[in-house]
Amino acid sequence: IWLMQMHRLLLASWKRVKSLLRNCNQHVSDYLMNEPRRWRRQIWSDCMMKPPPRPTRLTRLFKPLT
Repeated sequence: IWLMQMHRLLLASWKRVKSLLRNCNQHVSDYLMNEPRRWRRQIWSDCMMKPPPRPTRLTRLFKPLT
């Protein structure tokens, strides 16, 4: 799943990437409202295309975006 996500981002245009990031930021902002403080940095890192420790977290973040 992770490699597919990165591949799709590499193939996407810059406008598409910016749109994805904007939606991702909005989704994370809404998600963090109900999330403990200790998880905020990890979720933000996952959203910013860094390798997550658990694939389930990545799937949960990007499912609304695809």
